[in-house]
Amino acid sequence: MRRKTLTQPWPWRRLSASLNASFQCEREYSLSDLLGHHLHGGDENRVFRAIPMGLIGLLLTPLAQAHDLQYITTEGQAVVVKLFYADNTPFSFEGYEIYAEGEKVPIQVGRTDSRGRIAFLPDKAATWRVRAISEDGHGLDFTLRTDTAAILVSTEKPIYERYSRVVVGVAVIFGLFGLLKLFIKRSHS
Repeated sequence: MRRKTLTQPWPWRRLSASLNASFQCEREYSLSDLLGHHLHGGDENRVFRAIPMGLIGLLLTPLAQAHDLQYITTEGQAVVVKLFYADNTPFSFEGYEIYAEGEKVPIQVGRTDSRGRIAFLPDKAATWRVRAISEDGHGLDFTLRTDTAAILVSTEKPIYERYSRVVVGVAVIFGLFGLLKLFIKRSHS
């Protein structure tokens, strides 16, 4: 059987010779036999263009890994805020924003978890403003203070939230007395 040889520059001749030596069995194979029709009919240039492109691809592999998402776990001191409605239903999966004192851009934006919690990792001693607003308009806006170790020092609830039960209680008492007076006035006339 006649052996096919390449008429390519010297590196291909050496590669062809080494491949021929390693693939000997009943029949001798050359590089053109292994690559098939790709080396016949002027396709040799395609092979020579593929080698530099493959090398460029290998060199760009670290850049492609820039899109790979990694993670690391650490322990730290977190402030956990639990938001809930008056009937103790959690403020679940609703949006919130946390602002540093005097800043217009929030440092943290997200949604509460299924239990209505926000986990916040303060990076300095500061006063933080927390705003939480649901899609149907329920909302809350309050501040909290942390020290240099990022430990919660105090929280300030808005005035209407601190005294809302007292105001509602007084309003209910006045309403009941008003109804009672109206009932007594009608009975005497």
